Amino acid sequence: SAVVVDEDGDPTTYVWHLNGGVVQSGSDSSYLYPGGAPGATDTLLMVATDGQLADSLVWTLYNGVDAGVEDGAPSLTAPILVAVPTPFNPSLEIRCALPEAGRVCLSVYDLSGRLLVTLADEERDAGLFVRTWDGKNDSGVEAVPGVYFVRLATRDLAVSKKVILMR
Repeated sequence: SAVVVDEDGDPTTYVWHLNGGVVQSGSDSSYLYPGGAPGATDTLLMVATDGQLADSLVWTLYNGVDAGVEDGAPSLTAPILVAVPTPFNPSLEIRCALPEAGRVCLSVYDLSGRLLVTLADEERDAGLFVRTWDGKNDSGVEAVPGVYFVRLATRDLAVSKKVILMR
């Protein structure tokens, strides 16, 4: 994930390149790297532009070898949670990657630990899924601006991300 702040407030476009090919383009400042072949090295380039000026970042990604995977595909050992953009207004995209099938609960909590909304409470296959939080609680009432926590819980593990709602 990368964030570029344009001093003039112009909209910023992000173009993500993996090994020379464009894999994502738009206003999303984050890219969920799918992993590469075990032992391989990938190059990830992000170019941010406001239409007049541009800046870029380059990452070299080294893919480890997982001796426990027979087909050579990389495996997750824990759930991954990405929430973008933050701060956000009016909605937040939440991307989740699950290492195995099972029951998942995706929820949003306020600073006091009170549950605001449950976005998913269901059986899911291993892999990626996406939900959007519209900044409202389970009753449809808009949450006040502030800090919230998005929590993804599986049978064995839970991960949380801090997000900021602005109005």
